[in-house]
Amino acid sequence: MVRPRKTLFRRVSALVGVAVFVSVLVPSVTTIRAHRGFLEQKLIEHGVAMTKTLSSSLLNPLARRDAATLREIVKRLVQDDPQVKRALVTDAHGEVIADSLHQFEGTLVSDLLLPPPSSRTQKVLDESRQPSIRVTSPIKSDAGALGSFRAELPLSVIDDEFHAAVRRVLVAALPLLGLGVLAAAWLARSISRPVSTLSQLASEVAIGNFQVPHLEYPPDEVGTLARAFEHMAANLSEAHGQLQAYSESLEARVAERTQQLEIKAVQLSVAKEEAEQANNAKSTFLASVSHELRTPLHVILNYADFGIKKMDRADKSKLLRYFDEIRKSASTLQALVNDLLDLSKLEAGKMELKPQRSDLHTVVLSVCSEFELVLKERGLSLDITPPGFETLASFDVFRVSQVLRNLISNAVKFTRSGGAITVSFAPGGIDSGGMLLPSIQVSVADQGIGIPEEELESIFDKFTQSSLTTPGTGGTGLGLTICREIIQRHGGWIRAQNRQGGGAVLTFCIPTGLAATAEKPTVEAVRA
Repeated sequence: MVRPRKTLFRRVSALVGVAVFVSVLVPSVTTIRAHRGFLEQKLIEHGVAMTKTLSSSLLNPLARRDAATLREIVKRLVQDDPQVKRALVTDAHGEVIADSLHQFEGTLVSDLLLPPPSSRTQKVLDESRQPSIRVTSPIKSDAGALGSFRAELPLSVIDDEFHAAVRRVLVAALPLLGLGVLAAAWLARSISRPVSTLSQLASEVAIGNFQVPHLEYPPDEVGTLARAFEHMAANLSEAHGQLQAYSESLEARVAERTQQLEIKAVQLSVAKEEAEQANNAKSTFLASVSHELRTPLHVILNYADFGIKKMDRADKSKLLRYFDEIRKSASTLQALVNDLLDLSKLEAGKMELKPQRSDLHTVVLSVCSEFELVLKERGLSLDITPPGFETLASFDVFRVSQVLRNLISNAVKFTRSGGAITVSFAPGGIDSGGMLLPSIQVSVADQGIGIPEEELESIFDKFTQSSLTTPGTGGTGLGLTICREIIQRHGGWIRAQNRQGGGAVLTFCIPTGLAATAEKPTVEAVRA
């Protein structure tokens, strides 16, 4: 067995010793300080009584300004009273008439330019930097204050009595301190001896010897701890046997866990590939956005520069063409920025809808009218099939108008000159928790190149465009993503399909809602 070091004994002894020392020291120091304060208070009371008594005998000599008599009085005071080191008398203007040390006579005392209304005491440092009690009392007659009488009583006069009191306290405290040290040693040994034995047994258990002998312990907390340790050693012995049996089957479980980790690794690899694909898509999107932003900005800067240089000599029609190109590029830039802002709101979940009861047919007519000029320029026709049923619904006019503009703009972009675009309506129903809600479907059909079948779902994903999109036709792959989010937040759906004979059809469906009143949307609300 390894003999334990007596660190616990030393610590307990030190702790109890410090506690005893503090328990003796604190009352002793408190008593000494209290006695010191008592002695100082007695000195102050003596000084106040003395100055008040002597002020009456100083009244007549001061009234006559009899300096000789005043000097004799203060000199005799200092000689007769060993507690007074200095005494002086000033007139009503603070001039020293008599000084027991003859140093300040004829000078002014700054704090006695006016006599104090009553006696006052101060703790100050005298000329030798020793602490003193300064007592000042006014010298009054019936006509008022004639001056002041001041006496200084050094605190050193109470030192002898104070030191005697300290010796008495120490004589009483030292035996108590000795008894406390003996008690600390006894208490430390009574605690550390069984704990030391318990520590030796713990060392045996630590090296694998669980056969702990049964020993007798005192009926206290340490005994309870020892018995609990013996019980714990028995449990450890039993657990050790179980652990050996368990370790035999551990290899199979490790193999099982390894297989699970391999599966997790494969899943992580797949997730990593998906993340890399998403990152590549985002990089492609950023490159596309950078190109789309630079292109209109480059056009705006070039035409603005041409306009400035040729403003004096160019004809009006050419300048108008410059301005028109600048306007077109600025519109393109504005549309791109708006898409980016909408995407940011969607990702942050901050797009708020403001639904109102409106006529969807009226909104479609208003949005289609915005494309009259571009349709004419591209030689396209836009046909709106009358719905044949009521098209009132609760929706956000601004956001649904945004969806219609995007769908019609895409149809215009992909339809060749001479082609036709058709907007049609159909009644429908949306399943909501087993309940079929009445809804309105709006379809925008073009005569363009169509959409590959495998891309009919993915074109609604962020940063994604159809593989048949011609480079340079614009777009960043955000428009249909924004459309899907807007429609889904209305509780509806949007999908794409190809039409027979060529072209694509994009259809969205929104519920009519339950509002009882209808409001015709204004053109300003649609075009806001």
